[in-house]
Amino acid sequence: MKKYLYLPLAALMGFLLVACNSDEDYQRAGEPAASDEGIYFPTSNPSEYIRTESDAKTIDVTIARHNTEGELTVPVKVVSRTQNIGKVPDHVTFADGAATATLTVPFTDLSVTPKCTLEIPEDYTNPYLIKEGSAKFSFCIYKLVIVSDQINYITSAGTPYFDKVYTSELLQYEGENKFIWRNFFGSGIDLKFKINGHFDPQDVYACYGEVTPLDHAQGDSDGWTLLDDDGNELSWTPEGCDTAVDALYSWFTYTGYVYFNIDLRKNEQGTQAFGYARNESAYINEDYNTCWVYFYY
Repeated sequence: MKKYLYLPLAALMGFLLVACNSDEDYQRAGEPAASDEGIYFPTSNPSEYIRTESDAKTIDVTIARHNTEGELTVPVKVVSRTQNIGKVPDHVTFADGAATATLTVPFTDLSVTPKCTLEIPEDYTNPYLIKEGSAKFSFCIYKLVIVSDQINYITSAGTPYFDKVYTSELLQYEGENKFIWRNFFGSGIDLKFKINGHFDPQDVYACYGEVTPLDHAQGDSDGWTLLDDDGNELSWTPEGCDTAVDALYSWFTYTGYVYFNIDLRKNEQGTQAFGYARNESAYINEDYNTCWVYFYY
């Protein structure tokens, strides 16, 4: 269900009748020093970048402008940064006719999450221009680590919807309570989630609790529905299954009972360690299903 928020539009519909002193002159607010430039960081810049140790130690930030005439050099201010953010260029130059320019920001390592906030000086911005962006931009660079590259699904009741899905894996933003479940339940969606329960930033294999989606989900008072990239309720046919999943709706924790939990603590089974998850879905093809998920390390 799509929800729309309607806000009242305040507008002046007449003249303000007040007594005026003829000796007082009206003073117009000052214009931006470079009013036609309108420099900003567009919202297309991600606030999160993902890198591995083998990747190039730079990220590219796009800066945009309203007026594309002529070559223009714009200063860039570093508001804050962690020690592992390298020397940030203090300016970018727009070529004649170019609407965007690229600022390349270096970092030295991923031992801690690199973080940085940049800002365009006020003289080069224009608050009166309608744009999708801001004069200030903050970002983090996360190291993505593999928690498990072998995930097995077992549906304990009804149709074995996910038993043939072998292409899912579990990853973590290193040190952060933020995970990616790739090809979630064979849906083709990479679900980002956090663990609501016990999270240990030093040891991911000590974490357990409720799976709480951070994207691709729409919640109500009882639980959440899996969505596609466009925000629509997702239906799909998992690999090796003849029956489509009409929707996946998962209950929230209720009176202390966790319907979709994950436990990454290692248990020994032969020579292989594993953790598990359990999703007691409220709706899959009008069936109530408990799906056990095992993560092998």
